[in-house]
Amino acid sequence: EPPCRRLRNGVEIPYLLYGTAWKEERSEKLVQVAIRQGFRGFDTAAQRRHYNEQGSGAAISGAMKSGSVTRSELFLQSKYSFPRGHLPGQEPFDPKATTKDQVLQSFEHSLRNFGTDYL
Repeated sequence: EPPCRRLRNGVEIPYLLYGTAWKEERSEKLVQVAIRQGFRGFDTAAQRRHYNEQGSGAAISGAMKSGSVTRSELFLQSKYSFPRGHLPGQEPFDPKATTKDQVLQSFEHSLRNFGTDYL
């Protein structure tokens, strides 16, 4: 089990997260390797310009389905990026929505990518 820091609210954050930026089409395979090597914390974003969260999510949801990890063992971190951080047409939200709604839509997109009900 990787070393973690327990926050006051009981959430445990691994000291070392696997970063998924700039992995492109290799994201799914590299995240699978990271899980096999013991990583339990993953940093990603619902921003296609630098992240392939779908690929990372496929690896993580696959590992959960196979039983190699449970959701409670994982720390998943995603981020919201403003519209200008996305390539046009690749936003995980309605670019005309309020920022609050964009954040919520981006969060829902990440939940679907990981096949989980919380990050």
